[in-house]
Amino acid sequence: MASRVLKTSAEQTTPQILVRGKRLGEKAVYLGKKIWWLIVAASVAAAFVALNPHVSLSADQSFDQAQPFKAVFSVGNPSQLALYSLSVVCKINSAKTAQGGGLVNNTAIYAPIPKLDPGQSNERRFCWPVGSPPDFFVTADLDLFVTYRPQFWFWRKQQRFHFTSVRASSGHLIWVQSPG
Repeated sequence: MASRVLKTSAEQTTPQILVRGKRLGEKAVYLGKKIWWLIVAASVAAAFVALNPHVSLSADQSFDQAQPFKAVFSVGNPSQLALYSLSVVCKINSAKTAQGGGLVNNTAIYAPIPKLDPGQSNERRFCWPVGSPPDFFVTADLDLFVTYRPQFWFWRKQQRFHFTSVRASSGHLIWVQSPG
């Protein structure tokens, strides 16, 4: 008669199902961790896209079109966060006269805007008038650089807006935002 051998408690556990050399329970935990980190990464990316602060900038076309550098520009905050310490630098890349002269690389810095709440805008004259007579310039090209610090951020962000002059039907120059 065969003797019966008692198994220890470690040997009495339920049989494990092996899948590619790993126990099935370990594989499920491993997949669960991967899915958890994927959800966290997707949530962080979605929050960054939804809360990505940015500004909008547009030229007011109701100004005295005979003097384009007296234009009023509107800086807006379409994002979900408040923006602090905004400063706008206007760099006149070129402004040519009918006689061939003009301005090149003329930079003017305007006083900062302390705060823009979400949905708020601020209208100011950022490019200083150069004191030219009406219709003095036939073409002009400028960049406006807006630097700001978004709420909850410790670093500053900068955006560039490029404007070129276009001759309106009235014959005066107006600013049109263009890529570049």
